[in-house]
Amino acid sequence: MPDSPVELLTLQSRRLSLIRENDSVTGYLLLGGDIIPKENALIEQMTIWRKNSDDQWIPKIHSSSKAMWRDYQSLLIKSTQDGKHREPGVLRWVTSLVDKDWIPFNSIKIRITGVEYGDKNFFIDNYISDDLAVNRSILSNLGDSWNVRIVEIVGKTEDYVNALERFAGRVVSLSMGVDDKNIISNATSSIKSTAYYNIDQPFRIWLKSIDPNVAEVEETMSRWLFEAKGIVLMMGKEVLNNVGEKAIIGKDASKNAFTFFNYFLKDLREICEGGDNNGKK
Repeated sequence: MPDSPVELLTLQSRRLSLIRENDSVTGYLLLGGDIIPKENALIEQMTIWRKNSDDQWIPKIHSSSKAMWRDYQSLLIKSTQDGKHREPGVLRWVTSLVDKDWIPFNSIKIRITGVEYGDKNFFIDNYISDDLAVNRSILSNLGDSWNVRIVEIVGKTEDYVNALERFAGRVVSLSMGVDDKNIISNATSSIKSTAYYNIDQPFRIWLKSIDPNVAEVEETMSRWLFEAKGIVLMMGKEVLNNVGEKAIIGKDASKNAFTFFNYFLKDLREICEGGDNNGKK
């Protein structure tokens, strides 16, 4: 295990062997290099860490299908608060600079980059890149309590989207006359992706606008919940407006597109108010 960042960053994790003919390079071989254990390699300063079942720190892999803000807890909740995640060392360093007032600008952009590996975790299939701008005070000790609330808001935002997906799934089930969860999930995946797409930029703008020095917590959180609810509600109305005759008639008076839309409205209201019905209706 490297014992310093310099040793880690100069580790030969890949090697290239150039194939030469006369004075020209005509090919190459890509070789695996040095391998170190991934457990507790905390000398690495640009990785989010999580606790595994053996109580060891291992790298947390980011999913390319999720926007960076949806993993807010892993990124900005400090390990002293959470105990299950450990923020990257580079963020701890920036936090110390903010607390000492050594950063002269208000907005800080956090960028993540990564790769998705293919065969044997060796060949690269895809690159991941995303960024998130926050007020510098969000990274300070002053921002700790704010970050806890923002994590709650991210969870409620995902609950909104899940409520929309449930409603769309029920309508699809009525329209297609099937109860197969896989078929329904495939049919509603598009609306779920669209919902996150519609929410993405407004959420980023809202997050960047938060200044813990002057903002009021409850008003700030309520403002986003109201905006996100409006986005999801509009999409739910679009689903309702486009249903077919089978969904309108439904199975009976208690199971049709309109009664399911009422359940959807109830879901949104309870999520906003802090309730939890888990979509059991």
